[in-house]
Amino acid sequence: MPFVERDDQGRIIGAYENLQPGYADEYVEGDVSIYTAPPAISSYARWLAQLHTRDQRIAWIRAREQARLLAIGSSDLDGESEETLEALQVVGEWFMVAEVNQAVSLADDAIYGAGTTLGVYADPAEITRIKANEAP
Repeated sequence: MPFVERDDQGRIIGAYENLQPGYADEYVEGDVSIYTAPPAISSYARWLAQLHTRDQRIAWIRAREQARLLAIGSSDLDGESEETLEALQVVGEWFMVAEVNQAVSLADDAIYGAGTTLGVYADPAEITRIKANEAP
């Protein structure tokens, strides 16, 4: 039976085959069990696809690829600053956990800090907007 995540207005924002930890308020609509996410949690896919601009999504894809290169010890990152490498470490760990859990905290400052270091966010207002769960 699939599980559907809804926002506080009842709109479907995610559908999953397996329920993730931390969800509550189960009820049934027809043959679908409905779970609402705890406050301040949004689906990982929605965080990336709906709360970021196209350019930001492209920048995250690039950062994730660089984080993978860091994880395998690629020489492609030789010469990068210590700050950039630390940001890529955060990105690699954060996206790995997000992909497994399929849910993220909108208030997770570590990923926004890494994103700022890597050029995903140039304007602090963008981070404020995303934390407020507002689409661009």
